[in-house]
This record gives sequence, structure tokens and C-alpha cells, in this order.
Amino acid sequence: MTTHADVSNQEQLLATATELQTMADLIGKYPAEAQLIMAALEDGLTLGPMRMMDERPAR
Repeated sequence: MTTHADVSNQEQLLATATELQTMADLIGKYPAEAQLIMAALEDGLTLGPMRMMDERPAR
């Protein structure tokens, strides 16, 4: 039973590593676009809650 869990975990790690490698390859191929995406994500994470507060309906 432990062996089965180890194999499953190893498969998950391999899948994750493959996805991370794909992302790293894309970032290397398109560095300017990757910077724009990261900036947009950072803006969304920091400005998103503030926008929600500003958009409350008036009473």
C-alpha cells in the first residue's frame, strides 16, 4: 500500500515538474510578455480588493 502511494506521489511530482518546465520555456521564449502578465497579476492582486470596496452600491 505504501508503494502505491509513493508511485502516485511521484507521478504527481513529474506532472508538476513538466508543467513548470513548460512555463519556464515560455517565459524564456517570451520574456516581455511574461513581464506584462506578472505586472497584471500583481495589479489585480493588490488593486482588486480596493476596487471592490470602491464599487459598493450607494445607500
